[in-house]
Amino acid sequence: MEVKYVLDLYIIAQNADAGPPLGTILGNLGVNSTNFCKEFNTLTQDLPNYLTVSVTVSIFTNKTFKIVINDLPLGKLLGLLKTEQTVMVKQQEQTQGYITLQNIIQLALFKFPHTKIEKSLPIILGTIKSSQLIIN
Repeated sequence: MEVKYVLDLYIIAQNADAGPPLGTILGNLGVNSTNFCKEFNTLTQDLPNYLTVSVTVSIFTNKTFKIVINDLPLGKLLGLLKTEQTVMVKQQEQTQGYITLQNIIQLALFKFPHTKIEKSLPIILGTIKSSQLIIN
């Protein structure tokens, strides 16, 4: 099958909507935007619904499509997911970054979808440790 169009898009995880502007773009290229949105939202269901992901969409001559979520570095994802809070350390206020256990599991499932969670979690936890984030 021959690729007719290639689109580079930024879409918020779990929030693809068949309405404008995405539906208009896809519809003008002959793609069923409802099917696209369902597939995209399923692919990103394990990600937080506020994370914007980079997506490459290949549209074939028969109007089918292939969605590829472009890889984000783990450190970048941690930076997007971390929350900061002010804590008292030795009578001085300091800002400390932390991440929730739920976000850690979401990252493991997203970054390593074909790996058992028992093997992917140590990788995520090692990066969290080197980033000096606290698990909350």
